[in-house]
Amino acid sequence: MLKDLKIRTREADSVPIYRQIAAQIKSFIIENSVAEGVLLPDIRTLTAIAGVSLKTTDRALNDLVREGICFRRPKKGTYVGRPPEASVAQRAICGVYHDQGLLEFENELVETALLRGIKFQTHASGLDIFFITGNAAKMIAFYSGQSQLRLHGVIMLGWENLADGNPLAKAFPDVRFVHLNQYLAGFEDSAPNVMGVFNDDLSGGCQMTEHLIGLGHRNIAAFSSEIADENYRQRIAGYKQALKQNGIPVKQSLVFAIQNTKDAERDLREAGAQLAAKLVESGQPATAVFCVNDYLAAGAIEFFRSSGRDTVVTGYDNVKPRLSKELHFSTLQVNFEQMGAKAVNILANPDEHCPKVLRIPPQMVVRNEKSARVRDENL
Repeated sequence: MLKDLKIRTREADSVPIYRQIAAQIKSFIIENSVAEGVLLPDIRTLTAIAGVSLKTTDRALNDLVREGICFRRPKKGTYVGRPPEASVAQRAICGVYHDQGLLEFENELVETALLRGIKFQTHASGLDIFFITGNAAKMIAFYSGQSQLRLHGVIMLGWENLADGNPLAKAFPDVRFVHLNQYLAGFEDSAPNVMGVFNDDLSGGCQMTEHLIGLGHRNIAAFSSEIADENYRQRIAGYKQALKQNGIPVKQSLVFAIQNTKDAERDLREAGAQLAAKLVESGQPATAVFCVNDYLAAGAIEFFRSSGRDTVVTGYDNVKPRLSKELHFSTLQVNFEQMGAKAVNILANPDEHCPKVLRIPPQMVVRNEKSARVRDENL
């Protein structure tokens, strides 16, 4: 069976080569149900298969040993499983899953921030992390079945729809699953062992709109992207709620959205510029714009400035703080690291009651407020 092992690495990826190798060997062992005690190909053979140095392969094997996937015998090789004489003391672990695989953890700013919080809190709580890639059910079953390990639960990233996640949670009713960041409509009806830690998008949208109203704005437009993201819809709902609470009519003609926009910086900045152009073409007397993320805000600001307009624009997320600093716009800081830490706390304390959904309020980041004050002719 092990003769079928193939390893492919990519130098351009931010994930270190040795970790790519370790992840692929681990996935092969679990996917093929390789029995404990089976000897892996020798280090020189693995090095040739991966096309790397002996040192890199050695680091990959040490990673597998540290995770409890393999053990090594001097001058004999690396074996699957734990050594027969290993201590029976259980090691506390939690899983981290992403439906797009290991590379997403280090290639995306949001995932990286979430992971920083997860790593900090797992260290503080005495938990070890294992990353779930490939067949999630097989990997969870594998770790759950290890007598020397105590699985506290799984943190879910990139879980894009309940139809995918619910069957997994139902298959492991004794395992807690904590979903992070991307809220899904109907989440409250998910399996009882599923919990969520999200940003409080509704209060954030309300808070930023209240800020603009406090600066004297009454005609406030909103820019959004119609990607499959309930978070954005909640932010727009918060914007509308703030207008109503301040006695300002909600004008649907001031809410602009682009459909099917990819959630990437370049695409969203282009979308922001297009929405700004649509606002100008509409003739609506907006003096300020609330954007559901910073990239839309950046694109809108660049368009307004190029056309000689001083429309005030605000953003949301603050994933790239330098963006709001350089373009001088206020934004809302989403605390992704705290989300990750809260998720670990839920798993580290299984006997404590926790709510189905926990929301973390964002923080205002106000920039260039003095120049933002306006005299609205419609007041």
